[in-house]
Amino acid sequence: MNLIKDGRELSKTDLRVWTLIKYGCKLFNKHLGREIFRFKAIEVKQIDVKELVNEAVEKVVEFA
Repeated sequence: MNLIKDGRELSKTDLRVWTLIKYGCKLFNKHLGREIFRFKAIEVKQIDVKELVNEAVEKVVEFA
């Protein structure tokens, strides 16, 4: 599934890719129990996009 349109926003959402990268970094910090990435707390309100990012982070942590 290709969600990125023009490299800036996710299609059918108003979310910028950079916002989701920051959200993913926040999740990595949470999963690893320490601050590796320094970003302000970011919250994603679209549940479907949030679930996709959560799943991706969990898979990366699982393989690491």
